[in-house]
Amino acid sequence: MSMREKIQEVLDQLPPIPGVAVRIMEIVADPEFSTDELVATASTDPVLTGKVLRLCNSSLYGLSREIRTPGEAVAYLGTRTLVNLAISTCVAAYYHGKDEGYFLEEGELWKHSVACGMACQKLAVRARSSMRNVAFTAGVLHNIGKIAMAEFIPDRVERIRRSLEENPRDFTLVEREVLGMDHAEAGGIVAENWNLPEIMTNAIRNHHSPTDIDKDGELTALVHVADCLAMDLGIGTGIDGLYYRFHKRSLEILGLDANDLSLVKIELVEEFKKHQDLIFMARNEIAG
Repeated sequence: MSMREKIQEVLDQLPPIPGVAVRIMEIVADPEFSTDELVATASTDPVLTGKVLRLCNSSLYGLSREIRTPGEAVAYLGTRTLVNLAISTCVAAYYHGKDEGYFLEEGELWKHSVACGMACQKLAVRARSSMRNVAFTAGVLHNIGKIAMAEFIPDRVERIRRSLEENPRDFTLVEREVLGMDHAEAGGIVAENWNLPEIMTNAIRNHHSPTDIDKDGELTALVHVADCLAMDLGIGTGIDGLYYRFHKRSLEILGLDANDLSLVKIELVEEFKKHQDLIFMARNEIAG
């Protein structure tokens, strides 16, 4: 069995994401979605609802009253907060214990994913993008392929390092050379297996591909820029962090410039610090 086939096997064995999470993604992908439909959908999963409400009622939000329903969560915290908490709670379990392959401390891959989601949403707002409601989700999921790839990297790390020393280049090229596929392609396979919306699947699969970024449009460009911002800040930067190219065409697609990036970076640092505890509370809800 080839290395690519072994990775494909691991990808195919990943348990599916809860159907309610996929439905939430489908709903908010429509810029004119119904808040009532979103609340009704979130309410269909009692386990998810319970976890989300525990996060809403944490001291981090400092609400003066208890939130008892998804509808109240929207009223007091906003639609995006409900969506972000629901998706984070559903996705966090997949990142549990999956850091070592890329030489990250435990929890770092999850921290990077959340930071990318935050940056993605901030960039979308600044760009006045129609992707504002799905930006956070795309950012959180962009590295989902790494959870399968991480299993195969440790035994090949010396070969990877030697290849980069001899010819420094984009890490995805080295992944393909050594493992038969890169983590973005692996993530695209997971997204297809989970039946995620096509625009989300493309953003996950193509966020390192300049040709596809130009073809896909705003969401893929948002994920690419957000990923680079999070790595530039050193959030979840492992063996691969210094070996990715930034594609300036993404900024042109979004109508942003270097000044916008600087402002978003400042905002991201502040928000990430503010929500560090919440990030790990969401991750720990896998045991809840």
